[in-house]
Amino acid sequence: MKTEALAFDLPQAVYAQVPPEARGLERDQVRLLVSSRRDGTHCHDSFLGLAKYLKPGDLLVVNNSRTIPASLPARIGRFPVRLHLSTDLNDGRWIVEVREASGAPWEEDLPFGTAIEVVGPPLQATVLEKYRDFARLWLVEVAGDPLAAAFQVGSPIRYPYVAGEWPLRFYQTLFAKVDGSAEMPSAGRPFTPRVLRFLRQKGVEIAEVTLHTGVSSHELVHPNVEEHATYNGILFLKRQSKRSAPPRRPAGA
Repeated sequence: MKTEALAFDLPQAVYAQVPPEARGLERDQVRLLVSSRRDGTHCHDSFLGLAKYLKPGDLLVVNNSRTIPASLPARIGRFPVRLHLSTDLNDGRWIVEVREASGAPWEEDLPFGTAIEVVGPPLQATVLEKYRDFARLWLVEVAGDPLAAAFQVGSPIRYPYVAGEWPLRFYQTLFAKVDGSAEMPSAGRPFTPRVLRFLRQKGVEIAEVTLHTGVSSHELVHPNVEEHATYNGILFLKRQSKRSAPPRRPAGA
């Protein structure tokens, strides 16, 4: 697929600027577009009607990753920045994004050895190199505990098209159990206990995976989509019985 095929205009009037709860809706009352592989037709519904489109014995896979407050106040020398934790490589290195304190993209190069000091907890990220072909992602070595620092001074990663600063609980899904996602695994956001109840009444089974999301704000720099680098990821699969109790709603921060 050509990268240019992904370009389209999205009028600001149709931006999802606030959570549905702020508009008087339940999470499961957002719109659902259903496409038929059999005949190529499309129809619209609300997410609450998901069970109508599945059959007994179908397996629904959900992500139990929990969003962390991954945007940390930091500085490069005396210059204030935001350090966005993206992906833990489990060897003392992280993939991170650096932004200006205002949230604007960081446009300067970060030479090898650049120190990024988190403000508050004892955490330092030392730049090793740019991460693959991603324009704004860097590979760093960390000294300290990034997750502890995030929960001490961090906030959810936010983008300008969202109006207001919503607490971390708005960035969690019903299945959130395992800390690690830089941004919300948003495909699971519309699920509610009643959606799960309807699915289980239909005979649909649930399987959980843990797949932590990284930051989503990176550019497409190659003409072909297939040439773009992707994140590394590790999946952990846990199958639930259709009779098991629905997951508890996580406590928000």
